[in-house]
Amino acid sequence: MGGEEKLALAWLRPRGAADLAALSHFDLTHLARPGGVEVLLWPGDEARLRAVGIPYEITVDDLVARDRDLGPGVRMAGAAAQPGERDDYRFLADYEKDLKGLAAARPDLARLFTLPERSEAGRAVYGIEIAESVRRPDGRPTLYVDGLHHAREWPSGEMAIMFAHDLVSSFGSDAEVTRLLRSLRVVVVPVVNVDGFTYSRGHLYDDRNSFTSFPVQAVGFGAYWRKNRRTLTKDRGLGHFDGHTGYGVDNNRNYSLGFGGPGTSPIPAALNYCGPSPFSEPENRNVARTVLSRTVTAALSHHTYSNLVLRPWGDTHNNAPDESLLKALGDAMAKHNGYKSQKGIELYPTTGTMSDWSYGAIGALSYTFEHGRDFHPPYAGFVPENYARNRRAFLTLAEAAAEPTHHSVIRGQTTGGGKGREEAVIVRKAITLPTNGGKHQDRFEIAVSSERDGRFEVHLGPSTPPRATKPEHYEVVVGRSVVGVVVKRGEQIDLGRIPA
Repeated sequence: MGGEEKLALAWLRPRGAADLAALSHFDLTHLARPGGVEVLLWPGDEARLRAVGIPYEITVDDLVARDRDLGPGVRMAGAAAQPGERDDYRFLADYEKDLKGLAAARPDLARLFTLPERSEAGRAVYGIEIAESVRRPDGRPTLYVDGLHHAREWPSGEMAIMFAHDLVSSFGSDAEVTRLLRSLRVVVVPVVNVDGFTYSRGHLYDDRNSFTSFPVQAVGFGAYWRKNRRTLTKDRGLGHFDGHTGYGVDNNRNYSLGFGGPGTSPIPAALNYCGPSPFSEPENRNVARTVLSRTVTAALSHHTYSNLVLRPWGDTHNNAPDESLLKALGDAMAKHNGYKSQKGIELYPTTGTMSDWSYGAIGALSYTFEHGRDFHPPYAGFVPENYARNRRAFLTLAEAAAEPTHHSVIRGQTTGGGKGREEAVIVRKAITLPTNGGKHQDRFEIAVSSERDGRFEVHLGPSTPPRATKPEHYEVVVGRSVVGVVVKRGEQIDLGRIPA
């Protein structure tokens, strides 16, 4: 890269509140210990650090060169092959091929779906839903799993797609997985940020994913791009996508809960730019529509790095209403994978994150996993072993998602069932969440089918979300009947017969 300033890693030692506030303008890697945090320094950042006066030391003076020198890595000798394992990180086309292949191979078990909105560059976003009799719209609980909110965090997508491979291949042969998929749905969206990931993973690769130049880690900063590819041309109303003017939004700061608060920046050039408004980005609207139209009782968002299991909240040290349950479950998962279990804010303050939003909006038991010690370490030496290390943790969260005492259950019977036909049952409620200085309104609505005798059972989060100031209720709609229901976590309510 000639005389250009290089990407570097630095260890910062903030001295007080002013230094901690200044950190929000730098690219934090998620690695933090008492007395210090690690930062990725982009060109010009070291001069800014000196101007701010935060004590620091450079730990890696050329990150690109270091990652290039790591090579492809070496797979652990004698380790068992893992579901969906490859020789190198997937490209976007590989993810799409895998999702379509799983759905085609087991249409009774896996259903491919396209998320509602295309990316700014016009790319479709795909997910897969996995459950026995997957096409029947019943009210089973759902575990939602995603990856690659952040473009450079390639292992996060691998963990998600390998879990999908694992569930599909293990059904019928693994007793635990088979039992889970009979009582639970699992929805996997491995690549949330399709434009940013394509830019990062395909740096100096063409759109057909064929090799055109040097190894990705050797060619510059593109592989370390974090955000989506929101563009100046879009903001200026020119009506077309121009990736060359992309400055991007941090998709994991664009959710509504606490939007624009601590841990975000209003400056478009910042690595943690939250965007102009809550859910301004198609990637975030896609996740919201997926989660708010399903019976999601637990959620897992994969990231890198620091080997952490993070639980709500990210913006306050105050305990969440379900702190005992969230901590116990987080600790159990960390015991399996060897990570550290903690509240999100114990890393550093964040707002507008997927995990805080999904817990705050619908009461889903929500976590962020920070995998490994690099953004995208050599595949062979990390990904298969890391999946094996985490498999038990993933299944532990799936078990928790399926457990009725961890969420709420509404059941009843429609009068139309007496005619021997299925009836549509809708459960809905308005959602209002606080942003930094305002509020954002959304809507939860799911539709399920009753049995032929009219019986139905819907598993979902409690009707009153964690930060509500007063009890809230669901509306259960059957035909022209609308029944209001207040239901708590762990509570099961039988509405009896409802006229259709």
